[in-house]
Amino acid sequence: GINFLTHFTSNYIDNTASLPNVTVEFHTAFNTEDDYGEILQKHLSTLPKVTTHCFDNSKNAATGHCVVLTSSVSSERTFFTHRGAMNHLNPAPLSPPTTASHFHLTGLMNMTLVLDTLRSSPSTSPILLTLKSHHSNGRTTSLVPQFSPNPSDYSLISHLLPYTTYLILSENEATSIASSITKTSEDYVKFFTENVEYTIVTKGSLGACIIKRNSGIILTSSSPLIHSVVDSTGAGDAFAAGFLKSIKMEEKDMLESLRIGCAYGGAACMKLGATVALERVNELMKTVDVSLESSSFKDSGKEVFCVFDFDQTLTCVETSEFHFSSDNKVASVNQVFGSQHRMNMIVEMLKELKGKGCRISILSNNSSFVIRKCLRKLCPEAESCFERILGFEDVQCNNLGMPCSKSVSILDIIGRNSSNSSGRSVIFIDDNRTNIRDVQKIEGGVETKLIERGGMDEADIQEIIDWAGQQLNT
Repeated sequence: GINFLTHFTSNYIDNTASLPNVTVEFHTAFNTEDDYGEILQKHLSTLPKVTTHCFDNSKNAATGHCVVLTSSVSSERTFFTHRGAMNHLNPAPLSPPTTASHFHLTGLMNMTLVLDTLRSSPSTSPILLTLKSHHSNGRTTSLVPQFSPNPSDYSLISHLLPYTTYLILSENEATSIASSITKTSEDYVKFFTENVEYTIVTKGSLGACIIKRNSGIILTSSSPLIHSVVDSTGAGDAFAAGFLKSIKMEEKDMLESLRIGCAYGGAACMKLGATVALERVNELMKTVDVSLESSSFKDSGKEVFCVFDFDQTLTCVETSEFHFSSDNKVASVNQVFGSQHRMNMIVEMLKELKGKGCRISILSNNSSFVIRKCLRKLCPEAESCFERILGFEDVQCNNLGMPCSKSVSILDIIGRNSSNSSGRSVIFIDDNRTNIRDVQKIEGGVETKLIERGGMDEADIQEIIDWAGQQLNT
């Protein structure tokens, strides 16, 4: 937990001015009076915007510690772990603030009492109730179970999966959990596709992948290019911190967050011990190749993409015309989306397209940060419908440092291999004639729809839904 927290907070130490409302509450267990405990307290006091809550340690157990033996000729590691105070971590007092936007649980396999409550009375387990409360109220959650020497413990995770937004684990752990719960040796991809919203699996030198519920593998990545691995201890924690920081703090999309997670995991392998070579992260990000997979469309045999502009297409007016204040942006439904009725139509359209199996994205000249804030403030149901949200800061730039045209950027969404165009249908919706003409030049064919009336109306919405249905049935 402290390892994850160190990487997570170090990621945004230099950005706290632009994230004034960010705070982290850290719940853990260690002995505040022994030598290791004092080291941890001193370290935690240096982390920005972190409040530490240490559970009661009336049994005076020692602070947990671990000896790691690493091989100089292979990547093998052996752990000798003394859990100490963690064995007595009582989950009952755990009560994160109701205003928290995200709840992260790490090191579950090292929490003896937590596992005992899941084993004896899962429906009333405090940790399950905490996850359920956050998830049911529209907030995101994440779980990093880590390794267990007792394989039967993995089956206890099944109680938490329905309330987990992001499950982050190694490939060995993924295989162990799937086989422990199903009692078979079935492919873990199939299991997590059926049971978890998003599963992020790290594969060491083979990179990582993201599995989405009801869709299968949607993203795969290579590992960053590292000439010499010094020590991989803590790489998983660094990956999780980089990924969650990107998707929750910087509000980037899944693809970019996977790239950042891999870069942080790689940077952790370049130093001895569970530390990250932060100065190498940007360099490593450039060596991570992330690709979209099409497994979610195996049933229909065809991929259907709907790519929307944002300003004056999904919205009625330019969001950039408004000042968004630091308290999560000042805007109103009437200002940005028009009437409540129109906003409801937009949301229902997105849900219907997603339900049909369409891959929906936003490609805008506005900022993806502003777009995400606007969606979360005004119609949070809509954000989850988008596979990707790309703004000017997310697309390739030309030689002058300006964002490339939409005909270039859209290929990052639909894929650059034109030989697959026969199994792919794409529609691009924008209010700008220049962008429409530009995208029409793409080899392989992209259908376009020009919005001329300052935002889609009911007829436009129905036309797009009908088009999607026709493509999926072709």
